Amino acid sequence: MAASKPQKKAKAKKKGDEEDSDTESEVSSDNSSAPLGQKLVSIILKAFIDARLFGSSLAFKDWDVAPRPKTLTGAVQINMGESKNKPQEVDIAGTSIFASSAEKTQGTFTTFYGLRYGLFAFNGLANEHSARLSRLTDADYELLLTALWKSVSSSPTANTRSKAGQVPRLLVDVTYKSKSEFQYGCLLDYITVVPNAEIPESDLAGPQDYKLDCSKLIERLSCSQVESVRVAVHPDVQFTSALPASWQKLDFDSMGA
Repeated sequence: MAASKPQKKAKAKKKGDEEDSDTESEVSSDNSSAPLGQKLVSIILKAFIDARLFGSSLAFKDWDVAPRPKTLTGAVQINMGESKNKPQEVDIAGTSIFASSAEKTQGTFTTFYGLRYGLFAFNGLANEHSARLSRLTDADYELLLTALWKSVSSSPTANTRSKAGQVPRLLVDVTYKSKSEFQYGCLLDYITVVPNAEIPESDLAGPQDYKLDCSKLIERLSCSQVESVRVAVHPDVQFTSALPASWQKLDFDSMGA
């Protein structure tokens, strides 16, 4: 199963950037005279990258502490994935035995339902305003991109049936210009799968059977509001036309695991 993750980004400030907002000063304050709930939120944000990235609803059971703020909206929001091709559903029958003791060897019939091949795409946004509140840094964001690209395909724990065969195919990272409140929305609408000649879309079995048409995406991202575009491409992916030379290549090996 393949995964394509076009990613949209509004540049996040580095830790330590100043912000005049009262809410910002509440979250980032390390003042010893600050309320305990405020200090706890500060400790959580400093310790956990997932809280800085995705936010959290905070509650402390059986502890008379009121977190400030109670809810942190994550700077990074990722939509549910969708298949860019029309996958063929398959079911595989088999038998399995889960013995509770040496004497019990009865088996049972099982059926596994899956897809022959699916190219799944996800669209996300990193909001610079929420990033200030959650203390999300540029280093955090780069680590997220690395995880999106390497976590499943390179993880030693990715040998389960639900994860085996998952490969990242394309990641597009867009940075809009500073102070720009413009964004396109879902970038997935601008990428289409074009099956090779004489191959029905439902019969696709891998990247060798199709090309990605990114012409509309390229057109949209040539907008004056876009500061830069970075891209990671799996070597097996084919395109109907070349990607722009101005798009910078993401090197996840040099960025670290």
